Order: sequence, then C-alpha cells, then structure tokens
Amino acid sequence: MNRRGVVKTDNLGQTHRPGLYVVGDASRDVQFAIVAAAEGAKAAVAINKALQARAGLAVESGSGDEPTHIETRP
Repeated sequence: MNRRGVVKTDNLGQTHRPGLYVVGDASRDVQFAIVAAAEGAKAAVAINKALQARAGLAVESGSGDEPTHIETRP
C-alpha cells in the first residue's frame, strides 16, 4: 500500500506478487467507473499474456490490429 491507502501496481495493474493484479478503486485514487473499466481491460490483456506464456505460447503483434498467436511448444 502507498501513503494514499491504495495498492501499488505497475501500469497494467500487477502488484509485486507475480500473478496478482489489482485495478479500479483499490489501485488508484481516482474513483470513476470508466477509469476502473479501462484499468480492468489493460489488466485483462496482461493476465492473458501471462497465462499464454505459462502455457508455452508466444504472442507477437502482427501488422494489423489483431495479434498473431504463435505456438512455441514442440
């Protein structure tokens, strides 16, 4: 926790404990639903990438808007 009473996170909502994400009112001093939703969306992308990495998958950005998924397991 920081001096303002909120949980310290990186810009994607991850705490100092691997796999633990905090977003919304608990992570920032701004308490707007739209901000919480945006933080949740960013954290969801980070969580998805972490789970894919754990499963042995790599995600690379393609030239378009959609990411290209590349399986790296044998």
